[in-house]
Amino acid sequence: GNGGFGSVYSCIHVGTGRVGAIKIIHTDRLGDVEVLHRFVREIRALKAVEHPNVICIHEDNLEHERDFPAFVMDFAETNLTDFVRAKWTEHKKTPILRAIDAAAVVNSMIAALHSLHSHSPRIIHRDVNPNNVLLLPDGRWVLADFGLAKFLDTVPFTTSLQTRTRQGGWGTGYYGAPEQYLDFKNTDERTDVYALGVLVWELFTSVGPPLDRHNAGLPPSLMEVFVRSSDRNPSSRFPNVHEFSVAFRDA
Repeated sequence: GNGGFGSVYSCIHVGTGRVGAIKIIHTDRLGDVEVLHRFVREIRALKAVEHPNVICIHEDNLEHERDFPAFVMDFAETNLTDFVRAKWTEHKKTPILRAIDAAAVVNSMIAALHSLHSHSPRIIHRDVNPNNVLLLPDGRWVLADFGLAKFLDTVPFTTSLQTRTRQGGWGTGYYGAPEQYLDFKNTDERTDVYALGVLVWELFTSVGPPLDRHNAGLPPSLMEVFVRSSDRNPSSRFPNVHEFSVAFRDA
C-alpha cells in the first residue's frame, strides 16, 4: 500500500515465519525534515501504547538507522474502506453493515482512542477514518497510521521532535474536524470525538454520501450522538471519548 509519505509492504520474519507489515518512507521524501519527524513520532506513539485495538509495532530501527527509518507492525487483511466496499458490492443496500457489526467497529475505535487519551502523556490520533481502521486476521478492528498523532502535556526533549504547523491543516476528507484546518497545533481529544461521530454516520446511515447533517439518515437516538459529536464548535461536543461511548451505547 502507498500513502502520501510512505509505503507498506508485507514481510515475513525469516526466523519465526511470522507475517508482518513493514512501513518505510518514500525515498524521495527522506530529505523532508517534517516527514521524517512525523514518521519518528508515529513510531514513538505506537511503542508507547499497548492495546488490543491499536496496531502493534514489533520492531523498528531507530536506534541504529535515523536516515532511513522503518518499522514492522501487525499484518492486516483489509481496511474498513475496502471491507465496506466489498459488502456494498455483495448486497447493495444501506446501512451497508449489520448494526451489530457496525457497533463492533465503533466500540473498537472507542476503546483504542480511550487508551490513547488516558495514556500518560495523552496522545491524540487526529486522523481517524476508515482507511486507518484495519481488520486483523483474528477478527479484531485496530486503529493504525499514527502519522498525525500528537503527544499532549509534554514539551519535546529536543527541537528536532517538533513539527511546523502547515497552512491549511491536516486531516482526511470530512473526518477532519474544522479546528484541524484552523489551528492544527492546538487540537485536543475533541478532534478524535468529531471523527468518531462521522464514523457513526458512515456506518449507520441509510442515505449514504455526501454527508448532510440535515438529512443524515440515522435513527433519532443515533442522530443525537452524531449531531453533538460532529458539532463544528469543539466546546459543544462530547468533552471526551468516555462520554461519547456512554451516549453511543445508550443509543
